[in-house]
Amino acid sequence: MKILYIDTTEPLIHIALWKDEVFIEKKKESRFHSVYLIDTIKESLNELKLKLHNIDVFVVNIGPGSFTGTRVGILTAMGFSKIFNKKLVYLKKNEDYKTIPSIVDSKQNNDEVVAVYNGLSYFER
Repeated sequence: MKILYIDTTEPLIHIALWKDEVFIEKKKESRFHSVYLIDTIKESLNELKLKLHNIDVFVVNIGPGSFTGTRVGILTAMGFSKIFNKKLVYLKKNEDYKTIPSIVDSKQNNDEVVAVYNGLSYFER
């Protein structure tokens, strides 16, 4: 299974990618997630010789975290999921991203996502 994890809830962009048993991750310091996120994803995909359409499941961290940064990650993952008609899983901040393959197997498609900033919900689906 090929899984792409996106986390933009912190001041750094965190991308993790699983291709069957192979795992890689990239972390990039950024104050401008919207500028660097796609390039960071491309670098990770290229490292495993994959294209976005090869991804089976998109996973995104929904926070809590930076309001704008969190939205960038969520909307990017939602867009990829819709464009390629692939499963989208929302991961909470307290869930260990390194266990994503088992989390993906246990979760169904999520019906809602919430971006939280200072305890208030700003984005719901």
